[in-house]
Amino acid sequence: MGYRSSTVKKVKGGYDIQLKMNDLYETIDENKILPITIHPINGIKGEWNFDVPIQQEQIVRMALDLSH
Repeated sequence: MGYRSSTVKKVKGGYDIQLKMNDLYETIDENKILPITIHPINGIKGEWNFDVPIQQEQIVRMALDLSH
């Protein structure tokens, strides 16, 4: 499984982080929870644990004709 953090925004009371993952499986079970642990945040030492609900996005495939 690969992932990348595409967005980190400071919001009132903390941060909003969007994490996109590429999974080897075609489908993800509904109501799947991803446990995440973050250690230092913005220079603050500690350990924060979250159970994040995840959802699967529709895969879009396109054929491109680049010959023109």
